[in-house]
Amino acid sequence: MNKFPDSLRRATPAEGFTLARQMAELTLAERNASLRDMAAHLSASPAPAVELLTAIYFQSVTSANGGWQR
Repeated sequence: MNKFPDSLRRATPAEGFTLARQMAELTLAERNASLRDMAAHLSASPAPAVELLTAIYFQSVTSANGGWQR
């Protein structure tokens, strides 16, 4: 996955979780790349755990999909 998706709409919760995980991994990869480029990276706070970011993104995906309840 090279970029964030155009839509958070997914057919199932499992697809939503997969998307959330991909988004979290992408976010952390982008942050780590940015930190390598910054001279002040030693004072930067540590990256949040991928599990926490996945949970936050999954909540967003779930909201975008109406909780998959139709």
